[in-house]
Amino acid sequence: MQGRPNIIKRLSLLISAVAAVFIIGVVVSRIYFTTTTTVTSSRATALPAPTFNAALLNVLIHDSYYGDADTNLTNPPVWTVPANSDVIVTIENKGTLKHNWAIVKKGASVPAPYEEGQAGNILLYGVGMVYHNSQTTATFTAPEPGEYMVICTVSGHYPKMQGRLIVK
Repeated sequence: MQGRPNIIKRLSLLISAVAAVFIIGVVVSRIYFTTTTTVTSSRATALPAPTFNAALLNVLIHDSYYGDADTNLTNPPVWTVPANSDVIVTIENKGTLKHNWAIVKKGASVPAPYEEGQAGNILLYGVGMVYHNSQTTATFTAPEPGEYMVICTVSGHYPKMQGRLIVK
């Protein structure tokens, strides 16, 4: 029986400590989180709302084509984004070979077959290599409106691996 009053005493102290911490927390939060507003004009000026113009693209790559079907030569996949948007492209390579997703400058002629590193000056943007069974995410600013060819820059993959980027 001697242990019982000791437990009750300890429990009372614990409850008192928790209550004290709670009260101190309330007082401190009221001091630090109370804001003071000073009105200097009877007319409030609204701040412009922040804008974020983003487009998300998901690109699937297989061993010799973009998208779901091996028809890139006759029916290339098309990706559409707004002009000047922040494009977030996620590329997933389900194949066994390395690949790339590169945007060709509008009006540029692509040599066929394309050899890696050849005519790099025709490329507007490329995400770099995406190795087999991996994915990467990259961000770029969409170019001016128009239609752009997208190619894989690995030697011998173009013209078989191609698509179209439509910028509106």
